[in-house]
Amino acid sequence: MSLAATGFLACISLHVLALVAPSDRLSSSAVVCVLGVFPLGLVACGVCWYVGWNHGVWGLDQWQFIAAKCPRWATWFQAGLFLYSMVVFVLAVATSNNHHRGDLSPASLALFTSFPSTFYFTFWCVFKGGLKR
Repeated sequence: MSLAATGFLACISLHVLALVAPSDRLSSSAVVCVLGVFPLGLVACGVCWYVGWNHGVWGLDQWQFIAAKCPRWATWFQAGLFLYSMVVFVLAVATSNNHHRGDLSPASLALFTSFPSTFYFTFWCVFKGGLKR
C-alpha cells in the first residue's frame, strides 16, 4: 500500500512540476513512474485473486466489494482523478502541434504523469479495500 501511495505522490509531484516549470530533466523520472505501474499492477491483480477466492466475489462485483471497504472519500477522489486525467489527455492532444517520436513536450509529460497517478491511486484503493478484514 505504501508503494502505491509513494508512486501516486511521485506522479502528482511530476505532474505539477511539468505544468508549472517544464524541464527536460523530468522525462526520465516520468518514464520510471510509468514503468513502476506494471509490477504494482501485478500485485493488485493478486489482491483481486485473493478477494475472489476468499470472499467469492468475481468480475465487476469486485470493485463494488473493494470500494465498500475503502474510505468513501477515496472512491470519490479516484473518480475525480480519472476525470481530470481524461481532461488533461484531451487538452494535451488538442494543444500539441507536432508529435515527433521520442519528443516529450511539457504537454506530453503532463499527460504521461496524470494517467499513472490514476493507476497508483486505484491500486492504493484495491490494497486498502481488498486487504481490509
